[in-house]
Amino acid sequence: MGLKLLLKKNKGFSLLEVIIGVAILSTGIVIVLQALAFCARVTGVSCNTVRAVFLAEDKWQEAGYKVKKGIITEASPASGQEDNFKWSYELSKFEEYPDLYKFDLNVNWTSGNREEKLELNSWLSKE
Repeated sequence: MGLKLLLKKNKGFSLLEVIIGVAILSTGIVIVLQALAFCARVTGVSCNTVRAVFLAEDKWQEAGYKVKKGIITEASPASGQEDNFKWSYELSKFEEYPDLYKFDLNVNWTSGNREEKLELNSWLSKE
């Protein structure tokens, strides 16, 4: 009797146990894949934001150089496009202080089906 019971226990998994195991494993895999897809989307958004900030910094330094060297003397707009980023800035003199310029910059880009925008407002001085 003991040998017969021992042989019955070592037959393997039942069909129900296999189905439950596959269901649990499938659910876990689906959750992990959804988390990876979310991380990929968030990484893409943050990469575009970082690129827009670097472009804004580049244009801010470019305008600062023009102001310091006296290349710009009146209100001066500029615009352009780099990859899928459109940028535009305007330098305008501050009337009370002739060596001070107001700097307004806009960077626009498309992320998926959304329009994103970065604005920078600052002051630049000849000194």
